[in-house]
Amino acid sequence: MDGERLLLCSDGLTTMVADDEVLMIMTSDDLPESVCTRLVGEANNHGGSDNITVVAVFFARKSDMRS
Repeated sequence: MDGERLLLCSDGLTTMVADDEVLMIMTSDDLPESVCTRLVGEANNHGGSDNITVVAVFFARKSDMRS
């Protein structure tokens, strides 16, 4: 699982942001918080017509984790 990323989100994201854009954002940063902020921002930029919920989980080995 090391290096894998998991996205949990509501349809407020998936109806506003295309899958390829979500993938690009998910892989563009090493901080889950930054990814979540960018995804919510993009959904709002595309109209944000529904509630937007985003949770990003990045899996890493303990030795790879930042302190």
